[in-house]
Amino acid sequence: MLKKNMLLLFLSVVFIIGCTSNKDTEEIILLFTNDEHGWMEPTDKTDGAAGLVNLWKENENFIKDDKFLILSGGDITVGPAISSWQKGKSMIEVMNEMHYDAVAVGNHEFDFDIDELKKRIGEAKFSFLAANMKQKSTGKVPEFITPYIIRDVKGVKVGIIGLSNSGTSHGTSPQYVKDFEFTSYESTLSEYVPQMKNEGAELLIVLGHIPGVEMRELVPKAKELGISIICGGHYHEQITEIVDGVVIIESGDHMKNYVKVEIQFDKTTKKVVKMSPTLIKNISSNPDQRITSIVSKWREPIDKELSEVIGFTDTVVHHRKKRMYKMITDSWISAFPNTDVSILNIGGIRHFIPQGIITLETIVNVLPLQNTLISFDMLGQDLLNLLKNSGAERLVFGGVNIKDGFKLSDGKAILVDSIYKVLTVDYLYYRDDYSFQKTDENPKITSTNYREPLIDWIKSLNTTSTKPLNSFIQ
Repeated sequence: MLKKNMLLLFLSVVFIIGCTSNKDTEEIILLFTNDEHGWMEPTDKTDGAAGLVNLWKENENFIKDDKFLILSGGDITVGPAISSWQKGKSMIEVMNEMHYDAVAVGNHEFDFDIDELKKRIGEAKFSFLAANMKQKSTGKVPEFITPYIIRDVKGVKVGIIGLSNSGTSHGTSPQYVKDFEFTSYESTLSEYVPQMKNEGAELLIVLGHIPGVEMRELVPKAKELGISIICGGHYHEQITEIVDGVVIIESGDHMKNYVKVEIQFDKTTKKVVKMSPTLIKNISSNPDQRITSIVSKWREPIDKELSEVIGFTDTVVHHRKKRMYKMITDSWISAFPNTDVSILNIGGIRHFIPQGIITLETIVNVLPLQNTLISFDMLGQDLLNLLKNSGAERLVFGGVNIKDGFKLSDGKAILVDSIYKVLTVDYLYYRDDYSFQKTDENPKITSTNYREPLIDWIKSLNTTSTKPLNSFIQ
């Protein structure tokens, strides 16, 4: 009898402890994406924004303002025409409806200039975070950017601090960010995390537009400051790791996946009990109808304004192949025939030309940026130096034959003491790590978007199914 009573007492204690543990521990679910780049529509590889929301509802039992945090690692726009043509307005509306809480300020958030970014921030129901973005004149975070937020999730104060990529001044048009500097990640965290803790933050998350290698390097500082999770972006990686007790995550890109982090937080000890990151593919059989209707609304003006047929190809023109590079850069020289050499960065080409009919929308998808062509004079020696380093610089050239001893297309050698007329995009011309501005301080700004010559050139060919575009390019 005594043994039976002792057993009942033991079980009662276990039951009480178990109840106390469950009561004091809250589950928080972080749902994360990065580098969405405006890919809100379904593709043959993913089910877009509507599919993602449906998965959140069906797989995760997502309910707004419950136990969920919805975060993005930045670069939410600049991709297909449905986003870029509207300068990101469409993506803001979609992400508002998806109930994002915050996004890191990625380098491509600046691509439509600061005024447009301010407009998008004003339209957003979520926060744009970048604690390391400082005005050069004051050393402070600009008023239109938020350094961090503190959210109450199931009674837990979650502090989320933003980090823009430290290389942002070279990752967007330099003239758009000339008034700002992007300070080191570690010094920024050391500056703001104590402040966040003083304001009651208990669970700390870094929301950064930073790649895996930088997230891993940041782990010791995160551990020192009590940061539990580092979210990343920029390199379009898929990462779900726990490094020395710190979770680091990245979902890939284009809404193809999302990362779920299940967090168990003890409200008594104010510590994380457990964290489990998982990458989940965006494959859904029942897209969310509310998101679908918003996307359809933004599809209508694109179909109306960019549906003009300008050509045909019976094979795919890949965006990372030499014939795409040559076609674009040569089209510039065709439009500006006094040009000797044209120069483009590979990153300015964002998509391939699919097999079939080519429309204006097709080319906006390929070249979606606001890049303007600039003409300037360049000394032959400087041009040769640039050509020799083109692989490392990820630049492509029109008007030259690199394989044939760095000669012009007409076979003439590039002379070190001669002056050559060069055409490039403003993004490259204004970068301070090139010598273009020093070479010619008075360039000619053409006011021509970098996609326009390609559109005109394709139109001039009058391509059809019997005379496709691919028969004109090598």
